Amino acid sequence: LCNYRHQTEEEKRAIEKYRDSLQLKLSPKKSNRFGPVRTSWLFNAVRLLLVHQDSPFGPADSYRLNHITKNDLETRLIEACGRPLVIRTMRIPDSNWAQDLDQSGHGYMVFVSHRDLRDVIDDCLAIGWMKHDIGVILSRLKVYMTAFDYWRSNAKGDFRYESTQHEPVEQIKHLARLMSIESTHAEHIAREINSLRPGQAIGPDQV
Repeated sequence: LCNYRHQTEEEKRAIEKYRDSLQLKLSPKKSNRFGPVRTSWLFNAVRLLLVHQDSPFGPADSYRLNHITKNDLETRLIEACGRPLVIRTMRIPDSNWAQDLDQSGHGYMVFVSHRDLRDVIDDCLAIGWMKHDIGVILSRLKVYMTAFDYWRSNAKGDFRYESTQHEPVEQIKHLARLMSIESTHAEHIAREINSLRPGQAIGPDQV
């Protein structure tokens, strides 16, 4: 949804810096492939659990949206033709985003991930998503915390960064229990997520 050609010059430089850090195999903080809070890891865990569930409707339709609106969801649910819809976002949605979802029989689940803010700042500075400016840092953290508090209040599960990093199989099993689906493929899914490469058209995942 976010094409490289639409990035600003500053964002393009940050993307190149991020790619270089992966090629040079720097410290884990500077080569984090799943974002400063590992929201991409959680997104892919949900997506792959649904893939391995062998739903009669087929695999989930997966999207990354900066902002969620009621119209976005309605359009994508129609296009999905009964398949589950998995969306990763980082912002507070429109106030009526979930209106009529439960009544229509779709329902929804929200999962969030969290991390020590000091480590979030370190990663964002290392990969270029924040400037070394206290005003910028505080502004970004305020946006992050406001969005996180909103989604956490609606969340069925909250995953700690370090747990998904060091205990991925157990966390996938926990996620499967929350989703009320089988977790027999947890080890395979953990390996599959770890083998994923960053998208070539976009930079590192923002918080």
